[in-house]
Amino acid sequence: MAEQKEMKKHLPWIFAYQSGVGSFGTTLILGYLSFFVTEYMGMSLATLALVLSICTIGDYVCTFVTGPLVQKTNTKMGQYRPYILIMPFVIVGGYMMVFWGFRGSDVGQAILIGSMYTMTGFGWSSMTAARNGLMAKVAGSSADNRLSITSKSALAGRIGGVVVSMITAPILQRTTAGGVNGYFILTVIYGIIVIIPYMILFLTTKEYDVYDPNFKAPQSATNVKVSEMYLDTIKNTKFLAIFFAAIVSGLGMQAVSPLNTYYWRYSIGNWDLLALSQTISMGIGIAAATIMIPVSKKLGKKKSAVFSSFAGAGLNVLVAFLTDGSFVWKVVLASCASFTGAIMAAWGINLYLDVAEYQQYKTGKDQKAFVMSMSNMTARLAAVIGTPLAAFILSKCGYQVVDGVGSMESTRTLVMFIGLAPACMSTITGFIYLFFYRMTDEQAREYAEANAAAAAERAAAAAAAADAA
Repeated sequence: MAEQKEMKKHLPWIFAYQSGVGSFGTTLILGYLSFFVTEYMGMSLATLALVLSICTIGDYVCTFVTGPLVQKTNTKMGQYRPYILIMPFVIVGGYMMVFWGFRGSDVGQAILIGSMYTMTGFGWSSMTAARNGLMAKVAGSSADNRLSITSKSALAGRIGGVVVSMITAPILQRTTAGGVNGYFILTVIYGIIVIIPYMILFLTTKEYDVYDPNFKAPQSATNVKVSEMYLDTIKNTKFLAIFFAAIVSGLGMQAVSPLNTYYWRYSIGNWDLLALSQTISMGIGIAAATIMIPVSKKLGKKKSAVFSSFAGAGLNVLVAFLTDGSFVWKVVLASCASFTGAIMAAWGINLYLDVAEYQQYKTGKDQKAFVMSMSNMTARLAAVIGTPLAAFILSKCGYQVVDGVGSMESTRTLVMFIGLAPACMSTITGFIYLFFYRMTDEQAREYAEANAAAAAERAAAAAAAADAA
C-alpha cells in the first residue's frame, strides 16, 4: 500500500468542478425522462410505468455489482481512476440512446429506454463509487480535508444547478415545439461538458491512486471477499442507521422529482417559470452553501442531519398547502429549503466514510469503497418504489395524453403529494438519525487516524520485506 500523500490545495477544486458539471449529466434523466416519455414520445401512463419500472429495477441491480467490483479492482492505473476514465463515455452513450426518440411499439420503446438507462446506471454507480473512494485517498484521514472536498463540491453542484436550470427547460420547450428532438441535442452537448472534468480528475490524481503490489496478499487489509463485504456491512449498526435514513429520505425525493415538471406545466401553467424559479432558488442556494459551512462544522454531522430533516419536513408541509398555482410561494419555500439543505449537503459522503472507517477499525479490512458505494443503492431502492408511484399519482390527478396532448384534472392532488410525501419521509429520517445513529465526530476522527496508522505500518512492513528479498 502506498504511503499517504498530502492533499494538494487545488484538488478540492478539481472535485468541485467535476461535481458542478455533473449537474448537466443528471438533469435530463432525473427531471425530464417522464416528461420525454409522455409529452414528447406520446406514450401512455401504463407505458411510462413500464419504462420507469425497467429503469429503476435495472439501476438497482447494478448497485449490487458495482460496489464489490470497484472495491476489488487493482490495475496499473490504480483502483479507482480506470472508472473515472471509462465510465463517462459509457454514460453519455447510454443517454444518447435513451433520448434517441426511436419510434416503434410502446413495449419496444420501453425496453430500449429501460435497457439503455440500466447501462447508464451501471456507469453512474461504478463511477460514483470510484469518485468517493478516490476522494478518501486524496483527503486521507484528515476531517478538514474531507470537509473541504465535500463542501466545495456541494457549492459547485448548486452553481452547476443554476446554470443547467436556466437553459434546459427553455431549450427543450422551444426545440420540441419546432419538431426537433431537443432532448437528444442537449444529451450530446451536456455529455461533452460532463466528460471534460472527469478527464482532468483522472490526470490530476495519479499519484494518489497507484498500483498496490500487495493488494491480494493474505495479510493485506484490501484482500476482502465479496461475501465478507456484505456480511461485515450488514452487521455494522452505524451503517444501517444512515442507510435506512437515506432510503426513507430518498423515497420522498424519488416520488416527487418526476412530478415537478408537471407542476410547472399544469399548476402554474407556464413552463418557462420553471427555469426562473430554479435559477432564483439555486442562486440563493449558492449563498447558502457558503454561509452554512461554519454552521455545519459547528453542529457536526449528526446534528446537521437531524436539523436538516426536521426543517425540510416543515417546509414541505407549507409546499403542500401554499404553492398550488403560486409562483411566489414556490420560490420562497424552495429558497428556504436551500439554506436548510445546505447544512447537511456540506458533509456530502462523509457519513458513509465515517461508518466505513468504523467498520475497518473493527474488522481490520479496508472496505471503504464498498461501504460508500452503498449510498448509490439507497437512491435506487427508493426509486424502485417512488418512481413508479409517481406514475400512479399522475393517474390519480387525472393526467392523460390524448393524441400527443397532455391534460390534468386536479393540480391540487398533485401539489399535496409533492409537499406531504417528502414531509413525512423527512420526519421519519430525522427520528432515525436522532435515536439510532450513535457515533460522534470525535470517534470518527479516532477511527480514521487509527486506520491510517495501521496502513502506514503495513506499508512499512511490506517495503522492509521487499528490501530483504
